[in-house]
Amino acid sequence: MKKPILSRGGIAHGQFYIDGDIMFGKALTSAYLLESQNAKYPRIIMCNSLIKEYGNDLCYRLLFEDNDCFQTVDFIGSLLSGYNTGLKDFLIFQQHILGVLDSTTDNAVREKYIYLKDKLKLFHKHFKEVNPNI
Repeated sequence: MKKPILSRGGIAHGQFYIDGDIMFGKALTSAYLLESQNAKYPRIIMCNSLIKEYGNDLCYRLLFEDNDCFQTVDFIGSLLSGYNTGLKDFLIFQQHILGVLDSTTDNAVREKYIYLKDKLKLFHKHFKEVNPNI
């Protein structure tokens, strides 16, 4: 990982129509609204109706409940899924976050990176509890 690319999004389900460049439907509108009104930070969140409908069929180890109660894709756990390379990428990602926080005064950018820093801190605490010898 040279420089992380941050993104945000929403995942929804429902009716959806696509034909070449033309697409519309409830699922697309719901995903768009979820991202634009709720994601706010670099994260991908799922609509509650998707969780309710598919429940245990979804892979909960890939999701966590965020502070605002949205189910969020666990990007940090995914980052560390390959432990040897994942740990290196985790540390690079952490250094990137700290570097941005040290170099910017833009409050909108800082808010998003503070969110990421806090998530990394929580993950690191949990990781140390589960792996005390590391």
